[in-house]
Amino acid sequence: MHWAQAILFCGGLIYAAVDDLKTRTVSNIVCIVIALAGLITISPASFLGALLAMLPFYLCAGFGLMGGGDWRLAAAAGFVLGVGRVRVGAVRKCIYRPS
Repeated sequence: MHWAQAILFCGGLIYAAVDDLKTRTVSNIVCIVIALAGLITISPASFLGALLAMLPFYLCAGFGLMGGGDWRLAAAAGFVLGVGRVRVGAVRKCIYRPS
C-alpha cells in the first residue's frame, strides 16, 4: 500500500466512523474519497475486492437490516484492500468468535 493511499484510506475510515457515530449515516463523499485512494494502486484484484466486500452488506441492506451507506463504504474499502486482504479478513471474522 502506497503511503498516500494509506493516509487517504485511514483518514477516510476515521472520518466515516466519527460521522457515523454523530449522525448515524455514512456520507457518499467519504466513500468516494476512499475509492479514489484505491485508484493509486489499481488492479483487477481491486474490483474483485470491492465486489466481495460489498456483497454481504448489499444483501443485508436489501432486506432492510442496514442502510445503503454501509455497503458503499464496504465496497470502497474492498476496492482499496483488494480481493486477497478482503478474503483474509472474511476468513478471520468467520473463525474468531469472542467468548
